[in-house]
Amino acid sequence: MKHKLTIEPLFRTDRSVFSFIKKDMIIQAKPFELGFRISNIGNEPMEGCTLKNISFRSAEGKDIVHSSEKSFHIDTLNPSSSLELWIGKFGTYVSGLINVNMSVLPDSESDTIETYK
Repeated sequence: MKHKLTIEPLFRTDRSVFSFIKKDMIIQAKPFELGFRISNIGNEPMEGCTLKNISFRSAEGKDIVHSSEKSFHIDTLNPSSSLELWIGKFGTYVSGLINVNMSVLPDSESDTIETYK
């Protein structure tokens, strides 16, 4: 079965240091927590999948790469449902745009997952 997921990046920072900022913003070299909002936009329940090999790097060609060695399992996700998955705390010297990459592997070998951002 073919499943459709949207994966949106999320982040949060320690607001106590930057309390004047109304919205969380990643500030170069300051710690932040990285996560993803995963939504099932298909018509059928997705029975589960694993996210692994998560990394982010500069989209501007700089050789700065951050990665997580952890794997994250997502249980059944019903149509029109979403969840937030926080993967860890990071600090980066990357500025500007970043590319985020990951592998999304379905629990069932007969399933395929199409991802959108």
